[in-house]
Amino acid sequence: MAVCEKCWREARIRAMATHRSQHECYLEILEEKENKPCTPEEQKGVTMYDPTAHDITTPDGKGKYVSFDPATGKVTVEMDHSYLVEYDGKECFI
Repeated sequence: MAVCEKCWREARIRAMATHRSQHECYLEILEEKENKPCTPEEQKGVTMYDPTAHDITTPDGKGKYVSFDPATGKVTVEMDHSYLVEYDGKECFI
C-alpha cells in the first residue's frame, strides 16, 4: 500500500494527541479525505527520516527505513527515493 506522506504526517500528529496508533489515524484521515484526496505533489511530500537509518530489505526489494509503528507492527519504507510503502514488520529485515 503506497502512503500519502501528507496524510501520514497528519496521522502522526493526531496519534500523539489522541494516544491512538498512527495507522488507525491514517485510515481515519483517508476516510475524511475520500471526496477530496491529496494531489500527487502533496502525496509525495518531503520524506523525513533518520539520516543514520540504513537500508531495509522488504518483500519488494531494498528501501530506506522510515518508521515502525509498534501498535500495528507496520514498517514504513521509502522505495526508489520517491514513495512510501507500508509493510508488515515480520516481512522486513535490516
